[in-house]
Amino acid sequence: MKQKTFIYLIPKKRKKQYNQCTELIIVKRFLKMDYNIIPIYNFYIIKILFYFFTKKIDGIIVNSINVLWKNKLITKLNDFIPIYWWYFDTTQINRKNFLKVSKLAPKVKKFFNKEKAYFNNYRKMGINPIWLDQGTNPECNFINTSKIKFDLGFIGSMNWVHKERTDLLKELNEKYKLAIYTPHEVRFKKNGFKYVFPAIPHSDFGKIVSEIKIMLNLNITKSQPYYWSNRIHLLLGSGAFCISEYIEGIEKSYENKRDCLFFNTKKELYELIDYWIQNKNNLEREKIRHDGFITTHKKHSYEKRIIEFLNHIEKNN
Repeated sequence: MKQKTFIYLIPKKRKKQYNQCTELIIVKRFLKMDYNIIPIYNFYIIKILFYFFTKKIDGIIVNSINVLWKNKLITKLNDFIPIYWWYFDTTQINRKNFLKVSKLAPKVKKFFNKEKAYFNNYRKMGINPIWLDQGTNPECNFINTSKIKFDLGFIGSMNWVHKERTDLLKELNEKYKLAIYTPHEVRFKKNGFKYVFPAIPHSDFGKIVSEIKIMLNLNITKSQPYYWSNRIHLLLGSGAFCISEYIEGIEKSYENKRDCLFFNTKKELYELIDYWIQNKNNLEREKIRHDGFITTHKKHSYEKRIIEFLNHIEKNN
């Protein structure tokens, strides 16, 4: 593929752990692979116009719905500079976001997303959807198992869309020693969770998951085929021994009982938890941890995702 130059729109710095912002991770991977990337962090329209008149720009990459929504004028440039929107989130739960996507996505060149179940509807809306997953952070690392501190672990948030997940975690919290790492410490504590800790940077995942017997990968209330968060890539890419809720399509990324363990029902989940908590065969557990780690960094790195992204652009031009 001929070397191209892209402008990459990055959200303004707002959070403590901004260094693990997915956009920054991707930009760093682009640069490491020697692609021409111009990151923009503010004054987006002015700076895009500056580069438009001073350089040959082959495309604009944006992930954040807020950046694109607050700078709608950018979409008017799509005929001159193709806009590639790699949207990580779901459009189906938050109606405001759905309305924003329905107005913005028809005005960009390609809409990269994971909501495959809705692609036919998107096409009817004049949107050009392409399925593209996220990946693992290269800073995630494998730590040999140290002393186990907790039976179960969960890394994630608590919002109204997570009600079913939160209810399940409450049940598990009653029976097992469950550690929660979250940006919503107060919410979890108010709901009776005892071992609640602040969110951690991706580079610390390896140490944390090595001290937890089983990491849980649970999805949002409304799961759909081929749509999952990047949590599974981050957990497995950090060497977690992971039990994950099965979603149609995930078996194409990870192999059950080799890279991780899948469950379909609550009964299956409890059976798996009880078996592996009591199982003293650390060699079997360590093999699954290791295989999942290798698979993730081999198949689900952001280098791989960038190649997929660029191949889609080249193929559809």
